[in-house]
Amino acid sequence: MSETTKPTFGPSFGEAFASSFEAMAEQWQPHMEDAFQQFAAMTLMSKETADAFLASSRAAARGFGDLSKAAASASERAVTKTAETARRLADAKDPQTFAIRQQAAFKEQFDTMVAEASKATELGLKIASDVSEPLANRWSVMFQQTGRAA
Repeated sequence: MSETTKPTFGPSFGEAFASSFEAMAEQWQPHMEDAFQQFAAMTLMSKETADAFLASSRAAARGFGDLSKAAASASERAVTKTAETARRLADAKDPQTFAIRQQAAFKEQFDTMVAEASKATELGLKIASDVSEPLANRWSVMFQQTGRAA
């Protein structure tokens, strides 16, 4: 009896698969590392953008708190002034004095309204500036970074 010899066809399937997988891994590794670096950069960019939105939200909350305080203060001054004006009008001895005091009160009320509107406008512009500043700064950095990447 003769021993049967197995024909050899080269490396086994497992060895061939492992060899081709290793070759593919070597070829793709630099691309995957680059992709992971880009993903990390995008994650950092997203975090910094979220931080800018948070800073903007905090500025908005502070600004609207300041606006509420200013409105409450203006209302308090208006109530006090209205009571004072009512007393002055009630103390008028004749219709002519009443008319003069009433005209002065209307002029004073108009001047106060214009002054309060100016203060509110200035405060509103300050709030808008404070709210938009962190976002504008962040977007500027993002455009610079994406411009360099492109």
